[in-house]
Amino acid sequence: MDNKKRSFTKALIAAPILAAMPWASAMAQQSAAWPKGNIKLIVPFGAGGSVDRFSRGLAAQWEKSLGGASIVVENRGGAGGLLGARTFVGAPKDGSVLFAGIQPTLSMNIVAQGADFKLDDFVFVNIEQRDYSSITVPAGSKYKTIEDLVNDARANPGKLKISMVPGSGTYLFGLAFIKALKLDVNVVTFNGGGTQRTDLLGGHSDAMVASAYGDMVLGDKVRVLAVSSLEPFPGWPNAVPITKAYPNIKIPPIGDNRFIAVSKEFAEKILRHSQRSLPVMQITSRAPSTKRIWRSKARQLFRVTVVPKSRPRWCASCMKWSSSLRTHCKASKAAF
Repeated sequence: MDNKKRSFTKALIAAPILAAMPWASAMAQQSAAWPKGNIKLIVPFGAGGSVDRFSRGLAAQWEKSLGGASIVVENRGGAGGLLGARTFVGAPKDGSVLFAGIQPTLSMNIVAQGADFKLDDFVFVNIEQRDYSSITVPAGSKYKTIEDLVNDARANPGKLKISMVPGSGTYLFGLAFIKALKLDVNVVTFNGGGTQRTDLLGGHSDAMVASAYGDMVLGDKVRVLAVSSLEPFPGWPNAVPITKAYPNIKIPPIGDNRFIAVSKEFAEKILRHSQRSLPVMQITSRAPSTKRIWRSKARQLFRVTVVPKSRPRWCASCMKWSSSLRTHCKASKAAF
């Protein structure tokens, strides 16, 4: 396993699972009848993508706290995540079905695609991962820098193929990138990052707009030319922030925020059973305070205790735990 794959595995498993494990345990403690059987975790994208890998990593750890119940990941890709979201909304409301999604994809399903559900139908347990967009080419590509790619696109209008996954935050970034630089390229779309990355490695696309952390699984097979973050991204030190490569364009640091959700009805049921005795789930943050993260009464099911920055935290750059990330490594500011 090369260094980038090893780094990706550590980042994927360590940080999200430590945040999510107390949730599964607390749910089981609050209701002796839960889970009644195996749990289905719906992923609204195809197998092999970033959300799929992240979901399977979490599921493997959660199962250890569920008294023998299994979590079965079900991929329901299609229509930019809309198909999977609709499947979740139509599923039983007894906690037997969970949802692993992405923002802003879910909001785009509602606003841009006219989905027949509301954001309040999803009670967010936690935002597990924040990822930035990336512009990536195969390792053997002739493009060594983002300027090489842009210059070739301008010299050969309508010839370059750039792949994207519709509905994702990376898709918004890709469209903004093309519009801001006035490029004429062919956009090829896929239902998930797995097939998109396979397409790139097969040489069928010249570049892809994907996710920076997600690309780490490809290791040395690819080269990330640029990222949407404002600062250099950990793991891809040679990838330039797009607004630094082209300071005259205005593109916000768009990416994907991966989350786990339960149904509103199930959250309300557990809230009633718990008699407002709220389980506590820890997540990492710089602010040493406690806050509730949901506006409606149902969203008060989980109270989030924010861990002060003096507590050990995971550095996504050097892949180590540290109690002082600000001085831990040079890339620490970009890690969170």
